[in-house]
Amino acid sequence: AATVTAALAAEVEEELDAALEREKARVRAEAPTQDAYEAALAKLEADKQEKKRQQLASIARRREQVRRRLAEDETRLAQERAAAEARQRDVASKVAAVFKRMNSVDTKVKKLKDDHEEARAQLADQVRAERARQREKHAARAAKRRASGNAKVTPDDA
Repeated sequence: AATVTAALAAEVEEELDAALEREKARVRAEAPTQDAYEAALAKLEADKQEKKRQQLASIARRREQVRRRLAEDETRLAQERAAAEARQRDVASKVAAVFKRMNSVDTKVKKLKDDHEEARAQLADQVRAERARQREKHAARAAKRRASGNAKVTPDDA
């Protein structure tokens, strides 16, 4: 930055020197006396110094404006970066929550399927047991009927 300022100051100095030389030539041609010429030169030199001061002040103001804008831009970018990081963390936590919920649902579904299969197996066992009891009951009744049928005395036997 100092190099740029020095280069700008040198450029201003060169422009003012060139303008001063042109004015000196014009004043020398127009001045009626040596005293008038010297007075005009002194005024030109003072004008040159004033213009130089004004232009250097203008350069300093512009540098300060640029520096201020850069600082504001850096601050704004830092805020935007922080906001983006916060949004990214928020999204990441929401995604993690969704995956956690999905895993929880998957676990519940698996448990329900297992419970369903277990209940189905128990029901099948109960149905088989009930059928076996019914078969035994029917077999016992049939055996009882056969036994009672054989034990009955028929009129022919009497």
